[in-house]
Amino acid sequence: MAALGFYADAAGDIVHVVGSGRSSVDASPVVFFVRLEDAAKLLWAAPLQGWHERFQPVRVKQERFDMQPWVSMLSTPERGMYRHIDGGIYQVLGVGCDEKSEEPVVVYQHVWPFPPGTWVRPHPEWAARFT
Repeated sequence: MAALGFYADAAGDIVHVVGSGRSSVDASPVVFFVRLEDAAKLLWAAPLQGWHERFQPVRVKQERFDMQPWVSMLSTPERGMYRHIDGGIYQVLGVGCDEKSEEPVVVYQHVWPFPPGTWVRPHPEWAARFT
């Protein structure tokens, strides 16, 4: 698990880790982060495997960055509650990007009946499975 906070990669780019969860594709652990120099402030998801080899913890002055809002939301799906075709209820936290493919993903949490957890699903799959 990558602890919440600020990290820098080998190029010196700073990211802010804001959470973790699991990929809906293979249930592998992922890290959610924001690239602080990115004007759009998109939420990114990256595999936890290899995270600590690529990023090192750093200290930064928070006033250096505009942290609000820390995520830019795309138009769909909007934040809110959705029902899966299996009947489960989920809460959308936002839309972001997969770090490897740069494809849009939906970041969501299980609400009912499954144990709580934060997940990421490829955006194109969302409309087919949720209402």
